[in-house]
Amino acid sequence: MSFIETDNSHSFTLNNSLCIPNTHNINKIKVKPIGHIIFDSCCKNLYISDGQNWISLNNSRIGPTGPKGDSIMGENGDKGEKGNIGDNGEKGDKGDSIKGDKGEKGENGTTHTYISYERDVIKKYKSSHANHVIQLVTNYAGSLLYDGYELWIVHSKSRYVKSISTNTGKIHNSYALSINHPTRLVYDGLNLWIIQTCNDSGMINKIHLPSDIITTLDFSDIITKITDIIYDGKCIWIIGKNGNFNGTLKIIILNTDGTQTEFSPITYSPFIGQPVQYMTCDGECVWISCNINNCIKKYSIKDGMLCGEYTINNPSFMEYDGMSMWVVCDSELIRMNDSGIVLSTIQLDGLGQHLLFDGLNMWCGIYPNKLIQISIDIFLQNETVSLLPKINDNNITTFELTSNVIGLTFDGLFVWATLANSTLIKL
Repeated sequence: MSFIETDNSHSFTLNNSLCIPNTHNINKIKVKPIGHIIFDSCCKNLYISDGQNWISLNNSRIGPTGPKGDSIMGENGDKGEKGNIGDNGEKGDKGDSIKGDKGEKGENGTTHTYISYERDVIKKYKSSHANHVIQLVTNYAGSLLYDGYELWIVHSKSRYVKSISTNTGKIHNSYALSINHPTRLVYDGLNLWIIQTCNDSGMINKIHLPSDIITTLDFSDIITKITDIIYDGKCIWIIGKNGNFNGTLKIIILNTDGTQTEFSPITYSPFIGQPVQYMTCDGECVWISCNINNCIKKYSIKDGMLCGEYTINNPSFMEYDGMSMWVVCDSELIRMNDSGIVLSTIQLDGLGQHLLFDGLNMWCGIYPNKLIQISIDIFLQNETVSLLPKINDNNITTFELTSNVIGLTFDGLFVWATLANSTLIKL
């Protein structure tokens, strides 16, 4: 017999046509049972128990329920074998591939002006700043500087000064100059100051960058030919000669508005011949070299007073590394302390040209076509060192270039150089 067990919370309903779920193979019986329902498949009678007696659905009572038999559970049978794996189902249909609509055309980019190059040359060298040197030929590149944002280059024959992005090489600004053959420039935070050194002239161009105003300053009554210009952090220093083959070397010190300070001008010394002079600043004094007099003088930036004078043979370019002064003397590069005592000497294999300190290395151009990078660590450990620069040396690296160096600057990551063949180099 089939058996259904329910709880005692329900009642059952009997209609003319009875029904029970089809799982019990009985037609048309609707029951809400309260105890046990038993179907006698032989007699086709349906019985329901009220807990004590079995009641037939035709209301005929049957005898009392017999005692409950013992419930003996047989032992568990052995575990059946694992069934076979069914066959793989059929492969589903390929999904639809839906391509999106074509996007709208973007706006045109900004048009930029690039430097006009005659050719592009790329060479690879070993360097602590980068693994390559990029050479881009410009139009008569001269001196250069980095103002903290972009590179400024003097184009001497075309009489322009231009600013260039150090990342893209794009020109940002360009100014036409009134002076002939501009060669050197400095920056005071607001103004560019540009001088000419190839022609006899006491003329200077000053460019106020916030307003783009260009002013021409004339100091020909004091200096007939300017040889160098620097900025000491507060004032502009200009040095030159008054006279042709003999006369007096003069120093002019300007405020950033172009007016002279109260201790300007200063007479450096008389001269005979063609003096070559260069200047640099150590934060307290301005150092001035003069090859004709074989001397270096330094002047206080506070009051313009002479505070040191040292005898050095044929001094020219100078650079301060924070502790000592480096000086090019023909084919030697010397390092001296604040008292003028020579601490170190490097023998160069050519005439030294231009110096630059990048915070870790001293860079020096060597005529006719070399640039050396010197790690200053060895000079901090040895008071007297004499070295001949060689390629791949542990302390000195030599770069073979296409011409001699005429300008150096550092942008915080890379060293930039201009060469005499109008080439701009990034190392």
